[in-house]
Amino acid sequence: MKKNRVQVLCVFFVIFSIRLFAADYKNKTVMVDTPDVESFSNLSKKEKEDYQNRIKSQLEENLDDYFEMTITANNDESERLKKIAAKQESDNFYLDGYGPEVGNALRAYYVVRSVVSRTGKNYSLSVRFEDLTTSEVKSATSKNYVNMENLISHPGAVDDVTLSLSDRLGIRLSARDREKLETGTANWDNDEKLEDAQTRKAKYEQRMKELQAQAN
Repeated sequence: MKKNRVQVLCVFFVIFSIRLFAADYKNKTVMVDTPDVESFSNLSKKEKEDYQNRIKSQLEENLDDYFEMTITANNDESERLKKIAAKQESDNFYLDGYGPEVGNALRAYYVVRSVVSRTGKNYSLSVRFEDLTTSEVKSATSKNYVNMENLISHPGAVDDVTLSLSDRLGIRLSARDREKLETGTANWDNDEKLEDAQTRKAKYEQRMKELQAQAN
């Protein structure tokens, strides 16, 4: 009896510790950097830009929708931040990352950086989730595919890295969200799609209230 009680207490302590020390990413500001696609020498400039825009857009949508983070930085700001990052690297500060100076300029907590590459017949999407306040890489993941279209399809590469990042960062997703990221909604009936839309609308409205409360 005493042994069982100790085991229960140990399990409770582990769960409590995870909840206590897990980072809270909800409503935190994140910048999604333009994906690096320079290794795709076989693509035209327009095709590269199309892949960049679609992957960046999907990353922003997933971070907003599933992680409930606030997206920041337009193209003008991104260019300005690259100049800051280049200066940091020339001064040997925060090599291969943006660092606190960029975070302060943007008032952002995190940045997501991605690289799309090709090795032989395989295509890959590699993503890094960095803390701008410390220049620490909080998580990194990479997914490989035989078909290039998997990089921009739904479900596809961005959904796969979203799942991987959520697991690595300790962000809990509902069973419905995991299913949506893993297999998409093609097999859902109209009632399921309507329920999902209503759930997301309610979550969005709640987030807007929380952000408004923080602003006040």
